[in-house]
Amino acid sequence: MLIYLEMIETPEDKDKMDELYQYYRNLMFSVARKIVGNDKDAEDAVGNAAVKIIENLEKISEIKCPKTKSYVVTIVKNKARDINRWKNRHPQVEI
Repeated sequence: MLIYLEMIETPEDKDKMDELYQYYRNLMFSVARKIVGNDKDAEDAVGNAAVKIIENLEKISEIKCPKTKSYVVTIVKNKARDINRWKNRHPQVEI
């Protein structure tokens, strides 16, 4: 999470993102895990979602509200689906 916070310029936005991440991280991981099926890819999806949230942080006015929760869940779902699409296009062969 610290790396992602370095992307943010103002201390207020860093605090906002840190609070948002702390509040929703378990939910984000759970949603991503259900879609991708493993912890590693779920962590990647959550990380990718965090970057997307940071890019659109100005759209979030209140952290603990249903609108923000829906927004965060939608982003993490989309990032998890992106990972699944990529894995389907680039299958890995066990050695």
